[in-house]
Amino acid sequence: MVEPLRNAAPRLAAVAAFLFLLACAAGRVTEAESRDELWGFAAPWDARSDSSLARHASALEVAVSGWIELDSATAAPRLAYPDTARLPSSTRRFAIVTSWHRDRFHPRGIAALASDGIRLAAVASAVGAIVGRHNYQGLVLDLEGHEPSERDQLRAVVAAIADSARAHGAEVIAMAIPAVDTAGYPARLLARHVDYLAPMLYDLHWSGSSPGPVTSASWARDALALRVREIGPERLVVALPAYGYHWRRGIPGQTIGFHDARSLTARAGTTLARDAASGQLTARFADGELWVGDAAQFATLRDMARSLGVRRVAIWRLGLEDPALWARPPR
Repeated sequence: MVEPLRNAAPRLAAVAAFLFLLACAAGRVTEAESRDELWGFAAPWDARSDSSLARHASALEVAVSGWIELDSATAAPRLAYPDTARLPSSTRRFAIVTSWHRDRFHPRGIAALASDGIRLAAVASAVGAIVGRHNYQGLVLDLEGHEPSERDQLRAVVAAIADSARAHGAEVIAMAIPAVDTAGYPARLLARHVDYLAPMLYDLHWSGSSPGPVTSASWARDALALRVREIGPERLVVALPAYGYHWRRGIPGQTIGFHDARSLTARAGTTLARDAASGQLTARFADGELWVGDAAQFATLRDMARSLGVRRVAIWRLGLEDPALWARPPR
């Protein structure tokens, strides 16, 4: 029996070596998959956003630097702003496709598009052509304001645009969805057509509401947990706010960034204080109040997402964020 064992020794050594290499490879995959992925939304009309993207692009896995606007009447797409961002090879370039026009979303035009197969095909083809012409590696669809009764129309438009974009070279299709509207934006239904869904964990209070936090830790956790239960964490990109609002008496809230908030409070002779309930910074003035997030709250929300298994985080939007956010990039 000694001879057979001696003959088997080289084979056993080879098998052991193979298993060792396989274990090492598995370890590398596990490490890669455990890293957070950071997406950043740029606002191409804002020089501050361009500046932030230029400084921090290397920290982003995805930069959403293109802005494809769907016409409010015809839904015809156009690249509304020149996309001149220079990105490192490690950062993928995406574009947003949005029904926002001027001062609001236009869901009725999107719903009507679904009932006209010829026009829908033309719109989807035109979006795809923009993707191909500008070498976008992915799209984020932002079609907000739809009623639950419009789910089928919304899904038809999403499917047509996604299919055309992929045919023109897009590798990833994502879709922004309201945090808790599971009736109008059911994750399982929409996930049939896109790779990722991005629940927007912000606008708990918004421009037209009464003053209050843009997001809060408890609300954000409940909202994200709701979406995780729908489709699991692997298909989610959690969209977190890096902005705030300044409400003045009788005037809708105005979007502000962290630097704006610091400047406003300094001029008013007051300071930003953290609200214990929401985790946001706030300040009150004689004629109103402001609420804004900072790096500490962003880190808390990012860690909350990680605790639920969500490893992709998006910043809305670049140029308004607390600079300290970049001192602890998600990894």
